[in-house]
Amino acid sequence: LLSVLVGGAFAERQPLYFLAALFYHSFFDATAVYAAQFLEIWQAELLFLLLALPALGLLIRWRPVRSPRRLQPIGTEIALFWLALGKELRQQWQTKRLLVVTAVFLLFGLASPLVAYFTPQIIGSIEEAAMFADLIPEPSNRDAIAQYVGNITQFGFILALLLGMGAVAGEKERGLTPMILSKPMPRWAFLLSKFAAQSLVYLLGFTLSGLAVYYYTYLLFEPLTFGPFMLGNYLLFTWLLTFAAVTLLGSAMARTIGAAAGIALAGSVFIFLGGSLPNYGPLFPSGLVG
Repeated sequence: LLSVLVGGAFAERQPLYFLAALFYHSFFDATAVYAAQFLEIWQAELLFLLLALPALGLLIRWRPVRSPRRLQPIGTEIALFWLALGKELRQQWQTKRLLVVTAVFLLFGLASPLVAYFTPQIIGSIEEAAMFADLIPEPSNRDAIAQYVGNITQFGFILALLLGMGAVAGEKERGLTPMILSKPMPRWAFLLSKFAAQSLVYLLGFTLSGLAVYYYTYLLFEPLTFGPFMLGNYLLFTWLLTFAAVTLLGSAMARTIGAAAGIALAGSVFIFLGGSLPNYGPLFPSGLVG
């Protein structure tokens, strides 16, 4: 209370107000020194409370009066969320992000079983490495899945960072965010629509990549059990959403796309480092990959 009074003197630029606040603060400190010598602890605390009441009364009297925010019916806010979500999905299509994400994930799904199947043959065809070909075990559907998980975890989060870092910061730089939020658009709907649109795009990408992995593994190796495999694939999808959320957080906090990328990268490093902790690593998103 006393520090706020002194700070308020600088904010109001009132010399007499500053001297009064400084004297009040000094009187309180001097009383504390003597009270510590002659009073019990509870008596000193009670005295401090009595001395602080005038400061509390001043702060309550001088507090800024803000007009209450006009709340909208929840049905109206939900309708605005669906409107914002449709706008975000159209933007994902118009900026070709939908095509890029689905193409990249489909490539992961098609290439992973092929790489696992043809790697021993490629190494055997190289004269300098032919001696190591016999050391490589015969590939199986387990190798195809390991290759797929490795590709997703190495490149998936980079894709989430690149596509999400300008979701809010980019609109701030173009001056669109104040214009949108000046309308009756709830902030939760504004942010959640962006996250939901990204999630739907990634969901489509993971579904196509999972079907591609399942089909090529069926052709090249032993068939997988479809249900458990797709559920595991959607655990990878959930893992990726954590990076999409961190990236959206950085984009909402930063004023520029570059700053948003830095915050998102720092958050991603924290997630990766947390997954390497001995006892608590499985509680981080990396546990979904495991």
